Amino acid sequence: VMCYLANFSRMTADPQALKNIEAMLQPGQEYLFSEYSQADIMMAAHFHRLEDVALGTILEEEKLPNIAAYWARLKSRPAYQKAITEWHDPIWREALDAVFKGQPSPDLEKIRTIATS
Repeated sequence: VMCYLANFSRMTADPQALKNIEAMLQPGQEYLFSEYSQADIMMAAHFHRLEDVALGTILEEEKLPNIAAYWARLKSRPAYQKAITEWHDPIWREALDAVFKGQPSPDLEKIRTIATS
């Protein structure tokens, strides 16, 4: 399990990690190890980073329903809101939007194809 999590940080090079995490999260399972843990905090940081680099839509992919539900739960946690959502300076988001010009990452389709096959 932990090697899947470690590999996820290299998700753009190894989208297989998304498939592994999808399989780990059974329907109705709230967190990676049933109860909220450090692993979930780490995943929230990784998932948030995917949004920062215009890959966030993969986390809402209908073919990855367990990840989509998990990500929604992580984002709704008060600690995530306080540490991430409320903390971000609007200039940061504007800079990212300028880089990607409102478009998804060019790697998104390749990742989606591998992760959902």
